[in-house]
Amino acid sequence: SIPYLVGLLHEAINAVDRRSHGLEARELCKGLSKLSVANDNKYKIFSEGKLLDSLLNMLEQHGNNQEQICACTLIWNLCFDQNVRKVYIDHQKLNQILTTIAQTSSNDELRRTASGCLCTLMGGPTTTTKKTSSSSSTAATTTTGNKNVMISYNHDVQLLSKQIKDHLAADGYNVWIDLESMHGNILDAMSDAIENSTIFLICLTEKYKDSPSCRLECEYAYQRKKLIIPLLLQANYKPDGWLGIIVGSKLYINYAKKPFETAYAETRTELQAALNRIEKKPTVPPSKKPAPPPQPSSTINETTTTISNAPSGALVHLLSQFRMDKASGPMPISLKNLEKMSVTDTQRLLADNGLEKFMSIFLDIDGIKLVKLFEIKNKAPQCYYILIKDQWDQMNQAKEQNRDTASPTRMLKASTSMAQFLQLTVALDKLADRISMN
Repeated sequence: SIPYLVGLLHEAINAVDRRSHGLEARELCKGLSKLSVANDNKYKIFSEGKLLDSLLNMLEQHGNNQEQICACTLIWNLCFDQNVRKVYIDHQKLNQILTTIAQTSSNDELRRTASGCLCTLMGGPTTTTKKTSSSSSTAATTTTGNKNVMISYNHDVQLLSKQIKDHLAADGYNVWIDLESMHGNILDAMSDAIENSTIFLICLTEKYKDSPSCRLECEYAYQRKKLIIPLLLQANYKPDGWLGIIVGSKLYINYAKKPFETAYAETRTELQAALNRIEKKPTVPPSKKPAPPPQPSSTINETTTTISNAPSGALVHLLSQFRMDKASGPMPISLKNLEKMSVTDTQRLLADNGLEKFMSIFLDIDGIKLVKLFEIKNKAPQCYYILIKDQWDQMNQAKEQNRDTASPTRMLKASTSMAQFLQLTVALDKLADRISMN
């Protein structure tokens, strides 16, 4: 439990060997840092009375950079809770120690961590950068032909992130990545990069979510309303917590599952689509000849890929095809009548509402379960769309595994899959609109 770990940390920092039950102080602090990533745990950890004294002790271990880094990281994570910030910002000794470390430490990692901790403690880059961000941000997002891209990543995927950067640079994009760009005032460099970038690429991994440095970058980009494109670099990872909130229902480009060239082609397509939206130009895939808009498939058997494979340029066209006028829709369905429906009745209702091609997703669904599904849609739309996408992916998984990923018809099939997925979601939305949840 949290009180137990904080107690062990207190024992460790008072022991000659700085251990408790065989665990070093920095190991215990790392464990608390991992727990503190969850928003619900931040205030619980902060509220433990012995914690701050233990952390101050660790920060003052000038010959032990690793202990200092661990203490800074835990404080940094806690400071993303505004109630914690309100207390720590008025703690004179804590601020003095962090400022001294940030200004004088010869250890780069320690200095960066202390600087980031202070930045979050003071409320984020908007209050610490020297210049206002409005002018630079405006220039970055309105200049015609602007192709400035920032890649935000954790160092566990540094090699793959650099590979993406190199390909983007070769394609004419101006890419900011901290491998080459971090020198001088790191926070100023980070905030300037975000403010002057048009597109913000997030390399999604679990360690990215756990990193306070990545959170600071990502939340600032979100605050500055940058166009965010998520790249999934860790297999089977689903963002949750603060990262899940920022990414929301955006479609991931899956580098963990697909060949690099395939995923990169999708990245380039999405980047061009985003830039065209900014410049209010029609979206054209990055090929020599514009491809015709994809048409919806007539059979579910042709659905052979997940929605993240589809070219984003087709999205507006497809939505315009499938979105219908609600004013001419059928009569409402009462909640009481829906709850009385058997599996057979529910299957008939789904088929009558344009979902006959997707019945395999709704096996064993009766009226009560359908009501629950739409309650999730109303109360937690992000979870609802993730649930639908998961069912969609499972339906296509067998054919996905057997497909030749290098097939020249892959992009056409992807477009068809996007068309059918939109048919599914729009039909469900229309059915949900018919149901009175009162």
